[in-house]
Amino acid sequence: MMLLNEDFDYNTAPVFDDDIFDTSTLGGFSGIARCIPGSDDYEYMIKEKNKKGEIVQMSPREYFDICARRFNTTVEKLKDQRNAFPEYIDKLTQVIIKKNERFPMCFIDYTNPGSQEGLHRMLVAANLFGWDALFPVLIVDWADKEKHEREEHDAKINRIRENIEAAFSKALKCEYEEIEEFKDELQWDLNKEFNGTVLTDVEPDVEFTLTFDDRNINVTVDNVTVSKPFTELKFKNTVDAENIDVSKYWDDSNSADLDFDWEDLIDED
Repeated sequence: MMLLNEDFDYNTAPVFDDDIFDTSTLGGFSGIARCIPGSDDYEYMIKEKNKKGEIVQMSPREYFDICARRFNTTVEKLKDQRNAFPEYIDKLTQVIIKKNERFPMCFIDYTNPGSQEGLHRMLVAANLFGWDALFPVLIVDWADKEKHEREEHDAKINRIRENIEAAFSKALKCEYEEIEEFKDELQWDLNKEFNGTVLTDVEPDVEFTLTFDDRNINVTVDNVTVSKPFTELKFKNTVDAENIDVSKYWDDSNSADLDFDWEDLIDED
């Protein structure tokens, strides 16, 4: 967080020529600092958190270019936003030229979208030594990217399944006069459960398929299927069992000969 009245005291090693970044610290970002090569928790972060840090030499020009792409903006806008607070930039500059203290190292964390710290310090570095001078930057990324992708995929599947389960359970609490009425209620509940969550394309409705076999009601969203016994589906006591029609939803692939009395689904109260 930028504080205009902040008096920087990093308690870092003294500046030597253009060596103005301390590679042993990230300032207040102790969690990410565990990924600095040589830190006590470096191996732990790789094995337990699947995160690995690497110190690379990077110019302010490259740093700003990477951040502009990550923030979906332009380098000029990033510069203008930081130059809009000259007092802050001046105080940072004094850390180097008057206090003779190094900056904490900048970092870019690819495991956390948009996570970086160092644009102001890199601007000062560019002002002092030029936009093509090289400085150490900690790059954090997934140690095993395939493992991360598998975990992300599994997590997405689980979130989809949980949302289907929640919507399914809500819809089955009601009584219906026909299958289409149940399907409409299920659509409503699915839209509510998935709104702003794991599926980004839910407008105007979450796409799903509804099928029946001789055992279950099956609801599928994005290739994830949740099944519940169709005995949980209840109809109002005004419904004639002979008029319950699920033919267009029937799935023969999981079906044996149907041996079920639909009257069992009608609430007799």
